[in-house]
Amino acid sequence: MELLLFIAVSSLVVSGGLLWAVWGDGPYSLVLFCESVDPSHIATSSPFRARWPMKQFIQWRPVPTHKRTQCLARRSILMAATIASLHLTWGCTASNRAAEASTMTVQLSATGMNAGQVGKAFLRPQGDATVVTIEVSGLSVTATPPVQLYMAVFEGRCGSLGPRPKYALDKVVLVTETNNPTALVPARGPFSLTNTAPAPLSQLRSSPHAIVVRTSPMDLNLEVFCGNL
Repeated sequence: MELLLFIAVSSLVVSGGLLWAVWGDGPYSLVLFCESVDPSHIATSSPFRARWPMKQFIQWRPVPTHKRTQCLARRSILMAATIASLHLTWGCTASNRAAEASTMTVQLSATGMNAGQVGKAFLRPQGDATVVTIEVSGLSVTATPPVQLYMAVFEGRCGSLGPRPKYALDKVVLVTETNNPTALVPARGPFSLTNTAPAPLSQLRSSPHAIVVRTSPMDLNLEVFCGNL
């Protein structure tokens, strides 16, 4: 939206008009014009000649010096605000791209009893913690609705894990159906689930660790996915 506002303001300046202010019902409504050039100087192809809905206000007329000064001052303020908004938007985009670049993707391999399923884990640094999101295609084993999955970070590698979880990621165990996020009783995959590990991602990557996904204790606590960091 900021980009559209910037284009609109630029068009007005190029056409020779002096923008009065930004007003209206919405946050980006424009009320135009304080002063404009002689209409005969506007190019025939300009949208202001044939299509601008307020073209009746584009006409040459004397403007007192103090009002001309007001218009110029307000136009300068508006342009500065617009440029600041664009910088903010580009800054947010850059931050999002940086976050995406720092996210680690881990392939989750299905265990033998969960054959035919696939999954991924996404680890995103968040200060001294790591946000862990898993996305899995489903379960080949029986799972009681609403489906619950338990994630944990183990030291070691899949197939040779430590005796107990280093970080049990079980604050949230109720999965979300990817194709029906509002389902109150999720039962059909694909599923997603997010928890937070109380350790920075750099620490988890500094030595062998693995993410393990299990069914709920009600469903026999079966290991269904594992992935090495």
